Amino acid sequence: MLPANDTPLAIEMARLGGVRQELFAKCRIPGTTEMRFYEQQQLELADLNQRIEQLMISAGIVAE
Repeated sequence: MLPANDTPLAIEMARLGGVRQELFAKCRIPGTTEMRFYEQQQLELADLNQRIEQLMISAGIVAE
């Protein structure tokens, strides 16, 4: 079950999701649907994914 939209957890998940979308937008190759991730962006994406996963685990949305 997902948290209510106004809880701190939901707000943080939405914020991290937005940051993730911005990273994807920066990595998109203009005029295509392809993306190019450089080392720093790969590290940022891995960190974001881990933070989102930890939030979901702490909320009981997914199992460890």
